[in-house]
Amino acid sequence: MHTIHVLIGNSNLRVTNMIEFLVRSVCDRQTCLDSSRAPYVEDFLAQAVRKQFDLIVFNPENLARSAERPRSFLTIRETENAIRSIKTLRAAPIVAVCVSPENEFHLSEAGADLVLGLPFNCDDFKSAVSRLILVPESATTENAIRPSFAAGVRRGLEILTETFGLSRS
Repeated sequence: MHTIHVLIGNSNLRVTNMIEFLVRSVCDRQTCLDSSRAPYVEDFLAQAVRKQFDLIVFNPENLARSAERPRSFLTIRETENAIRSIKTLRAAPIVAVCVSPENEFHLSEAGADLVLGLPFNCDDFKSAVSRLILVPESATTENAIRPSFAAGVRRGLEILTETFGLSRS
């Protein structure tokens, strides 16, 4: 089974749950989703830099500065710096969601692979995620039992026997 590692940076638990659900819906049944959550910018940056992720999704306008100041959010300049810091160390695609129209260009310039504005569209997000992450073909095709050479020869002889009407006796 293939595992996809996703980091979700957002202070709102409902939105985080929805993002995780949408990413999970893109993956097939043979893919396991390992989701890490970061409601504060310190956690978000620490995880993004220390761990290897297949996808990083965050809401830059709803990522709290710290646990001590949960109602204080990042500025656009701080968000740009965070994206640049992550991109210098990691190749994971970064998706910024629920971004105000006036900030979309700044985040794209900072290195975000995709910036989704307001209003949030679930179908657009799922389409973007399916393009950005590599979900391998079903593991059943990867782990399928391949017939042995002897089984192939036996099946070939059966086909020849049926074709020419030869009896087995």
